[in-house]
Amino acid sequence: MPASTKYTPENFVDLDFNWISDHSIVSSRSKEAEWSNDFSKHPLPSLYYIDIIANKQQKITQPPKGSGDYNPIYVKSMNQIVWYRKTSITDNNRNLWKANTNGSNAKLWIKNVETIEFYDGG
Repeated sequence: MPASTKYTPENFVDLDFNWISDHSIVSSRSKEAEWSNDFSKHPLPSLYYIDIIANKQQKITQPPKGSGDYNPIYVKSMNQIVWYRKTSITDNNRNLWKANTNGSNAKLWIKNVETIEFYDGG
């Protein structure tokens, strides 16, 4: 196993990721941009499924203009990913979405969520 491999393409930044399996992750990714204290100027992220063995990546969410997908979490008991959809990294009016690990069947799950916690019973 190589000590270090780069999975983030040039001119992009991965904000957060979560393991789905030993060979795949889901990442919140946006275009790289100069820093601004005005968060409304930050590029908004989408979620990407990354197969680290095959080194293949696929964009799996298409948030509407003005929204981004943040903080993906794989929930093993549901075999689905969940994430916040919001207008900026500092937006506290966030909605919780869920989908299959390939992004299919994406749905709004809970509106106006402050925080979430999932516990594995095992």
